[in-house]
Amino acid sequence: MGLFLPKRIVRAVVGVTAAFAACSAAAEIHFSVGPSLEYTSNALKTAQNEISEQRYSINALLRADVETPTVKLLGDYSLSRSSYSEDSQDDKNSIRGSLTLTWEQIARALSWELSSSSARVLRNNTGSVSNANSEDRRIHSVAAILSSGDPADYITLTPRFTQVNNQESSENDSTRKSLTASFTHAFSPLTKISVALAREDVDSDLPIASADYDKTSYSVMLRRELRRISYHIGAGSSSVSRRGLSDYDSTNWDLSVVYDYGTQRFAAAASRSVSDTSTGDGNLRISGISANDAGELQLDISRDPSVSDIVVLTRYGFDWQDEALCRACTLAVSLDIDNSEFVSRNESDEEIVASWDFRRQVSSSSAFGFLMSPSRVDFSGARDDADYKGFLIRASADRTLSEDVSVYMRIQREERNGDSFDYDVNSAVVGFNWELLR
Repeated sequence: MGLFLPKRIVRAVVGVTAAFAACSAAAEIHFSVGPSLEYTSNALKTAQNEISEQRYSINALLRADVETPTVKLLGDYSLSRSSYSEDSQDDKNSIRGSLTLTWEQIARALSWELSSSSARVLRNNTGSVSNANSEDRRIHSVAAILSSGDPADYITLTPRFTQVNNQESSENDSTRKSLTASFTHAFSPLTKISVALAREDVDSDLPIASADYDKTSYSVMLRRELRRISYHIGAGSSSVSRRGLSDYDSTNWDLSVVYDYGTQRFAAAASRSVSDTSTGDGNLRISGISANDAGELQLDISRDPSVSDIVVLTRYGFDWQDEALCRACTLAVSLDIDNSEFVSRNESDEEIVASWDFRRQVSSSSAFGFLMSPSRVDFSGARDDADYKGFLIRASADRTLSEDVSVYMRIQREERNGDSFDYDVNSAVVGFNWELLR
């Protein structure tokens, strides 16, 4: 069935993280592998001609938080290889997650940053989730961070090179070169204000002149961190100059507040920014990459590979977590509202997702969870007949069998009711997890 992960990837991951761990004063590294088996009643999530089949997967998970006096590595990646009993879809390799490596070459003067991320995105989010309608988008960047000044007042200059690669639609790849200059003033160790000016040049692989553009951005940001509450308030503007098209100007803002009171935590955020159909949200919404969660990741904005456009992203998010319901219980409630406005096409998508996630630790080796998540997606413009509502309900359990081996199970039902088509899917997953490095 061709379920084996490439050996060179596994060796590289284990080798690099183990080397960091050996020379690090502070290291937290977890690397695990394991198989999983999933049964689904509707593999392609279609309204008719449903296919029941099994999906066989080999999964690997890496989590790393490593810090030396000059180097910091922070990563969270999952790798998987899947095959299907009825051949409803082609075998699939998938890499999802993010990793950032920072090296301080000259103290408080020069640092280097390497970052990489990979997320699953829908090629057309009016359709259902399948391998044919999704792909991995991988973003890699390298930056030099030059600083001058003291902790109270300092200037930072950051040139950055970024490459965006799409697993299937390579014509939607792009290269980005940017330069950001900022000045930061600290009123106190807890309160800082910064002013930034950024210039970005984007070259797209699409043979369309308007796919290339320059963007100039200005911003002001105030940050404050107290014992139980932290927040930031930012505002600015962006001006986009496109080849052969009129310029586009936008007002941007970024607000966030986090309140942490022992067993309870509340967070709220709102933002507006300018992006494009190649990079989307920059893979910021990577989630669900747990080894014992074979569900889909949160999916990004829809993209037609033959059309490039500027996208205005407006987002609101609210999260509340409570660990005081019982001695070993956690309840997490969230609401996310994401709006994507396509400038040239005069279209927009809005996605609203709520979730209620309860988890109870029954014993030191056993836990179970229950999740409910309603959602709604609305389209305007040429696709206004593709609106739909969704509902997901899931029960899960996991048990530790030994110090390094655990088993997990999940039963799930997903429904979609829309103007274009409806479907429902029942699925069940069982899998093992073997921790090789911790």
